[in-house]
Amino acid sequence: MDKLEIDIVQEIGGWGFNLQTLSSQVKGKDVDEIHIPINSFGGSVVEGLAAYQYIKALSPRTQSNIIGYAMSMGTVVALAADHVTMPRNAYFMIHEPWGVGVGDSEDMESTAQILESMADQLADIYAEHSNLTKDQIRAMMKAETWMTGEEALAHGFIDELTDVAQIQASFDTSKYRNTPNALIMSNDKKSFLAKAREFFAANPEVDSVDDVVAANTALKADNEALKAKLSTAEQSETTLKAEKSQFEKDLQAANAKITTLEADKVGLEAKVTELSAQPAASHTDPGGSTGEGSESDDSEYKAWCLTERNAKWWAGLSQEEKDKYKK
Repeated sequence: MDKLEIDIVQEIGGWGFNLQTLSSQVKGKDVDEIHIPINSFGGSVVEGLAAYQYIKALSPRTQSNIIGYAMSMGTVVALAADHVTMPRNAYFMIHEPWGVGVGDSEDMESTAQILESMADQLADIYAEHSNLTKDQIRAMMKAETWMTGEEALAHGFIDELTDVAQIQASFDTSKYRNTPNALIMSNDKKSFLAKAREFFAANPEVDSVDDVVAANTALKADNEALKAKLSTAEQSETTLKAEKSQFEKDLQAANAKITTLEADKVGLEAKVTELSAQPAASHTDPGGSTGEGSESDDSEYKAWCLTERNAKWWAGLSQEEKDKYKK
């Protein structure tokens, strides 16, 4: 039995797989069976529908084998075959068609109508190749539904389960809202490996992963040392802030004391002025006799008492003490 294999492992439409690619591979081939391995995230609705109709019209028996995932129009092309197989851990995803519109509100409305018409046509195809109603299909499309091989078999989309396969995403998983974790992780792993290759290519002096690990360990140690220095600096900053706060309090207290002393000085100066304005008088002892000191001595004594240095001390003496000093 002669067989022909047609791989669909890229985008459908655009620079990927299209009707021309398909027809060029089939044209002139006299075969009994055509196998179509599929691992596609979908693509153009128009190209996908054209490929679907072309495969359905082929005379040889056709079998599509979903390798890792069939998404969007990839599922439609897969369903065109007479027999559809899929690994248990592969994915079958259906959703509403996407589109981009440019223009005014009427243009946008026209684009929306075209997308709705396409969605309705795709739902008819899915309903034909499953045990679900069209309404159920539309609900699943609106929800962006991902099915494993077992789920796709249960819904009648595929005919046979195959062995578990190693699956790796080759598309931007962030474009879809319900991408399974297994595909996201495989994509992350692929990105890591690509980055690792880029690293080794850009750093030829690095001989092995051990070198990278050693360098990473050294960087971690440097990072910890910098964190310790930062912590010490932050503690020093806290101490300096506390010392500054205390200094400002001490300065405030000193300024208050200076203000008080200046007020006392003003009061003492006023007192001196007042006493200086009083007339000189002779001093007598308690018995009424005149003191032995001369008038000149008495003036000098009074002046001494009125100096700024001694005025406050003199004001604090009792009269008896003052009389004693006068004698």
